Amino acid sequence: MSRRAALVVTLAAVGCVTSDGNVLTSGTPLTECSQARARTSDQQACAFTDVCSIPDDTDPGCCQQIVTCASGTLHLERYCSPGCQQCVDDTACPPGMTICDGNQCVACPDPAMCPPCAPGTAPLIRNGCPTCTCAPASECDAADPAACAQPNPEVCYPGQVCAPGCDATDPTCCANVCAAPGCPVPAPQGCDTACPPGLGCATCVTTGCACVMGQWSCGAVCGEPTRQCFQPST
Repeated sequence: MSRRAALVVTLAAVGCVTSDGNVLTSGTPLTECSQARARTSDQQACAFTDVCSIPDDTDPGCCQQIVTCASGTLHLERYCSPGCQQCVDDTACPPGMTICDGNQCVACPDPAMCPPCAPGTAPLIRNGCPTCTCAPASECDAADPAACAQPNPEVCYPGQVCAPGCDATDPTCCANVCAAPGCPVPAPQGCDTACPPGLGCATCVTTGCACVMGQWSCGAVCGEPTRQCFQPST
């Protein structure tokens, strides 16, 4: 090959590299890190010195993109929180450890951060986690047909008062009741009710609900209003 031909080949090669470099840094140069959310390319030209993070497009609940500008070119590095898990409802989250909140499994609420429940009530359970909502303790698991078989042939009524965010498929997160068959569903255990004279508290909820001749008959116990339902006590 002549020296002239070799020079032409070398220049052509250099031209190709320059062309590729322009493609990698195409688009208007970004002058602020936050502008990366509106980028046209993951290798867009840039001129900023700060570092920021933006949601990851494929898994925004658990992952983010760490954004920097290196040698005039945008640089993105994916980071995912350890143990983070996406969810639609509690069924995707490990029971007794996490609940679904905003499409992400988060740790169970800390019981120490909840006000104490009034005597005769207890925290409602959601996905195996105690919540800050108090009600008379659930008497049965509505998913177990034999939950109330002994000592009397009663049935397990799903409760009307449930933990906030409770999934419809979770039969354990409401104040369920064992009672005789024939009453309307759901049971009003834990609903707001008027306080009987002499009970000595400002607000009450129903307790000890029983099915009597096809109607609910409930007592009253001191408790914070749930604002989920109201049931007169008897």
